[in-house]
Amino acid sequence: MKTVTLENGRKVQISDESHDALEKASRERWKPEYGDGYWAIDSCGTIKLSGWGDSKCDNFRYQNSNVFPSEGDAQAALDRLNKRNEILDRIEELNEGWEPDWSDFDQDKHWMTWDREDNQFFIAGNIISKSLPDRYYLKSESIGHQLIEEFEDDLKVLFV
Repeated sequence: MKTVTLENGRKVQISDESHDALEKASRERWKPEYGDGYWAIDSCGTIKLSGWGDSKCDNFRYQNSNVFPSEGDAQAALDRLNKRNEILDRIEELNEGWEPDWSDFDQDKHWMTWDREDNQFFIAGNIISKSLPDRYYLKSESIGHQLIEEFEDDLKVLFV
């Protein structure tokens, strides 16, 4: 069971399957018609109502997945963004300045992956090919386990 917050602020419990379906639906891009209102996250992290005028700003927000049909959808996106940034900051802190050296095949590099079938995280090691941004790589397997312990299911924001 997962807890979600409705637009009116009420918290309700829903099944994992329903939560996953809502997450998928919230990732589908919605584009308003000319004159319609939409919600966006501004540069200060505040959610604002705006009117679609097909302007350069409107289209920039749309291209960057920052156009939402409701305030609740915008808040959910902001919450995911804030959690993602919190996790990436923690990875940087735990890595203590370590960065992957892609020219060094002997350097240990680890990363975390979410296995949807087994519904769990795995730490993969000794990676020699880059498929994620450098900020996602870990200098040790133990950092991955620490992240799983600290953030649990919230780590999924790195993989959606």
